Amino acid sequence: MVIELKGLNLDGFPLSALAAYGLTRLLNKMGYQAELGFIDAATRPHAYLKLEENAVIRDTESLSEVLAEHVRNTGIEDKGLFRGLTELKELAKSKVPGTSNSEFYLAYINKVPGAKGEVRTIKTPFDTTKGQQRFPKMLESTINLLKKRSTRAKKAFIKAFYETVLLIPNDPLSIEFKEPIPRIGWHPSQFRRTADQARIANQENERKTIRLNPAAVFLAWEAIPLYPFVPGTKVPLGFTKESNTLWLFLPTPARSVNLTFLKTLVALAPSLKDRAPDLPIWRSWRVGSLALGDDYPCFLEAHPARSAT
Repeated sequence: MVIELKGLNLDGFPLSALAAYGLTRLLNKMGYQAELGFIDAATRPHAYLKLEENAVIRDTESLSEVLAEHVRNTGIEDKGLFRGLTELKELAKSKVPGTSNSEFYLAYINKVPGAKGEVRTIKTPFDTTKGQQRFPKMLESTINLLKKRSTRAKKAFIKAFYETVLLIPNDPLSIEFKEPIPRIGWHPSQFRRTADQARIANQENERKTIRLNPAAVFLAWEAIPLYPFVPGTKVPLGFTKESNTLWLFLPTPARSVNLTFLKTLVALAPSLKDRAPDLPIWRSWRVGSLALGDDYPCFLEAHPARSAT
């Protein structure tokens, strides 16, 4: 059975690619045998799922219902996603990975030796916070928006799968999300050049700006363990750093692959881009950091990796 996910497409990269990866990982965790592939993989990719035939997931709507039910039944104190969000701050202070969320820990934070022998803490490039912001808190706030109303989560997943990972101004679902949504920088629309643009202007209504669909953020968070740190390294697997610029690599295999193969493609993507001509690989560059001017951290447009060298 194949389910086409037209909303997880190039216009939403890198968020939509991460959501596709996270969806595959989450479904496998839930006991479904899910593979991921991309249609028009080399030119304008959008994701599709290959699932074993079953009576529960038959189409995009039933897939959205399964995920919405998962959101509703996942409590803040449960192990896994939400517990990982609340524990990361403490894990960052510890010397060993936590037992319940080691995958997220290894992908979120790493300790590396500094120039003078001291130990430095390196956070994942997916952490797009700055100043007094806290990445786990932003994620928790965003994801909890899905739990506020019983039908909201399903609508949000359907929109992400059918249309776009964005909440476009004046769209019915955008209007339904009246609350402020934290600006996680996983899409070019979230880019802010100066501190003056860090918040929505007083005269500008929150619903009149482009925001990220919390359902897509929920799934993309599940993709972060596919980009773990190797102990002692400053850059996770699936990234490269060139002239102080971090690049995120996003493979889009045309033929569906299982989760194990997907992990391998992500890890090897930086070296495969010139060695596997039949495997489309995209990359998105991360602008902004504490060390690079005043730009707010954000991932910008994705381009084919070979033409971006």
